[in-house]
Amino acid sequence: MVSEPSWGAWLVLSSVMSRGGALARTLQVPSGTAIEVRAVPPSGDCFYDCLHTLLPPEGRPHALASSQAMRDLVAARMTQELFDTYAMFAAAGVEDFAWMHHHRAPRDLDALREYARRSGRDRGAGQCLWADEHALQTISAAAAVTLLIIDEQATSSRGSRSGRRRAGANDGGPDGRFLAIGHHERCVILHRSRRQHYNAVVVDERPTTTLQGLPAATRALWPAIAVEPQAPGDAAAAAAAPDAPVDLTGGDEEAAAAQGEGGGASEGAGRGEGDGEGSPRRKKPRAS
Repeated sequence: MVSEPSWGAWLVLSSVMSRGGALARTLQVPSGTAIEVRAVPPSGDCFYDCLHTLLPPEGRPHALASSQAMRDLVAARMTQELFDTYAMFAAAGVEDFAWMHHHRAPRDLDALREYARRSGRDRGAGQCLWADEHALQTISAAAAVTLLIIDEQATSSRGSRSGRRRAGANDGGPDGRFLAIGHHERCVILHRSRRQHYNAVVVDERPTTTLQGLPAATRALWPAIAVEPQAPGDAAAAAAAPDAPVDLTGGDEEAAAAQGEGGGASEGAGRGEGDGEGSPRRKKPRAS
């Protein structure tokens, strides 16, 4: 049974109409296609809350039953190699990992897992680990969904974040705002604001859809998507599987809250990592 968050009023949010209209243009959907933005609170848990909002409750594995369950799964999949990677990026001065220098930062794998299990809703946005690439890949695999991300912090092929033409920009190049995590036919859409906050996007009242079910022009925005066949039951097996290493790289509107609460751990990917889909090497989006 899928648990409901105590802050249910946030979860049954109305569309953010102005943002929905802008996203409809960004997603190049046909006229008449309904785009709904389901906002979640900037608590430090925004990525998990979005997935809890979008994934259907029927048949959902226990490991995905709630935002906290997803945090627990991500924590359980952390490895010593992952901890060492965090420490390496922190030592190299990568900004996203500055939290590893805090006097209360985790000093070993067990402490990192405990930190990753903390809910921002319970402890504050600045006292939890925001979702990074490890989290995105873990949840994508466990839920058997491709995460289609619209990252407003990235630069478009026109040379600007807004998508407006900038002099000298290469219109033929890839649009860095569109990033996909996972290789599954079933998919969800997430919008990441310029302040690194995730909200859920629903097309034509379908929180979870398929790649083929998207308008062709919309699907083409993520040109490197490749679907890998998956046998029935693989998603549940992935959610229940023991610790498995996940490639790592890796705020938001929560960043402001984090600064006032001791500086939460970065909710996103580290820098300089490839996105695994043949597109240029770029920083993966972080989640709140």
